[in-house]
Amino acid sequence: MHLRAGAEFPRFLAEEFAASMATMKYIPPPFYSMRKIFFYEKDYPLYAVGMFSRHQRAYTFWDQALKYSDDQMGLF
Repeated sequence: MHLRAGAEFPRFLAEEFAASMATMKYIPPPFYSMRKIFFYEKDYPLYAVGMFSRHQRAYTFWDQALKYSDDQMGLF
């Protein structure tokens, strides 16, 4: 698949990876449930971290963990 005009590259990669995982019977998570990792010198998103499982209960745990998290925070 080709990158849509105006789409963020990290989002494109995450969605393509999720689609690939779905072909192996994993439940693809929505992009909003993934956490973004940034390159802070340029304030540029590099990639997203997400949960991939074949069982819905894993997503219940992931959603609970996300309540106490945010996108990557600075290390300084």
